[in-house]
Amino acid sequence: MTELNANIHQTKGDNETCNPDPEPGSSSSKFVEKYEPYLIKTYALEPPVFVRGSGSWLYDMEKRAYLDFSTGFSINNLGHSNPELATIIAEQAGILIHPGSRFNNIYAGPLAKLLVEKTRESGGFEAAAVSFMNLGAESVEAAIKYARKIGKELESSGKKHEIVYYSGAFHGRTMGALSASPNWDAASKPLVPGFVQGEFNDIEQVKSLITEKTCGVLIELIQGAGGVNLANLDFIKAISAAAKSVGAVMIHDEIQCGLGRTGKLWAHTSMQLPRDCFPDIVCTAKSLGAGFPFGAVLVTREVSDKIDFDVHGSSFGGGPLACRIGMYVVTHLSDPSLHADVCRKGEMFFARLGVIKQRHPSLIKDVRGMGLLVGVEINNVTADYVLNTLRQRGLLSTTAENNTVKFLPSLNISSEDLTRGLDIIEQTFDYLASSM
Repeated sequence: MTELNANIHQTKGDNETCNPDPEPGSSSSKFVEKYEPYLIKTYALEPPVFVRGSGSWLYDMEKRAYLDFSTGFSINNLGHSNPELATIIAEQAGILIHPGSRFNNIYAGPLAKLLVEKTRESGGFEAAAVSFMNLGAESVEAAIKYARKIGKELESSGKKHEIVYYSGAFHGRTMGALSASPNWDAASKPLVPGFVQGEFNDIEQVKSLITEKTCGVLIELIQGAGGVNLANLDFIKAISAAAKSVGAVMIHDEIQCGLGRTGKLWAHTSMQLPRDCFPDIVCTAKSLGAGFPFGAVLVTREVSDKIDFDVHGSSFGGGPLACRIGMYVVTHLSDPSLHADVCRKGEMFFARLGVIKQRHPSLIKDVRGMGLLVGVEINNVTADYVLNTLRQRGLLSTTAENNTVKFLPSLNISSEDLTRGLDIIEQTFDYLASSM
């Protein structure tokens, strides 16, 4: 056993072990200081420098182990360094990575067929065709373009071009997606025109908001970055009916909440929406590539029949390496036995958090989510402070709006590791309560 692995083994077996952030002069600090001047500050990076991952664990330069309950914002739904996937990537990289998006390859068509079939088998919307691209924001961009193309088919003057979106939403950082992401747009204004904001879960304003000018309604059924906020069923019914009445398409952004995260392949099935509330377009990405940049848009036949060449294109979209990865991912994330396991582990997660909330009502305002998409709204201290305290006790999480700590463990996490993570969460809140 190497020195690194010996230390990891010791840390994994001891929930009391703290992982203090690297000190000045440490290997990690020296590394960060050396290269920080060359990096644009797009994120406020956390102190550890990770060098390896395995399953639900990440290992840093200081020879410490962390349970990963963030999974790259739900990118690594099958865990880190999946050995079968690593073999597939290495093999395909030695055969053909990407001949260019102008050519057919042997994996794009089969993956599109697999996504369509698994969506229908799962009880999801009437998916019929798929377009591949690089990332989630681009899938939202494509969906916006599709909606506007359909709007022009219905109203040639171009008046039917508005996209309705909702408060608390986050759809990505490209200009179109950002124009529908109200809490993240300040530095980028002026934004793309033709976007109309509604209040999430406000039924009263639906009819005045969705009009004959509306070509598309864009929504996350569970707002991940917005604070793990769930759409109300009556609200979804209202906006779906309003969209249908004016010929607007319903676009569901399932980039974070889809692909098994909620205990079904898609969140719109997990939430048991009636079929007349199903989407016309679903955006997906993140875990679709298991760490490799990859996104897709799934659409109904009614939508695909109206999309011509060059409505949207992607230089890297749908290459054989990406699509072969996607074949593996979709096959595993569409497995009903995995979904049942996610539901079981989600119930375990929420039950345990309920007990912790009951014990520490001064710290925990609310617990919400579905499956293994879990948000804890914090009282009296900042979510960032809780995140930092968790990290220094060996658990990685992330934050969201409304002072919320968000937990996104891998979907195939072992019961042992899930329990270990919940123990750390409980110990952390006990510590925070004792220090208030």
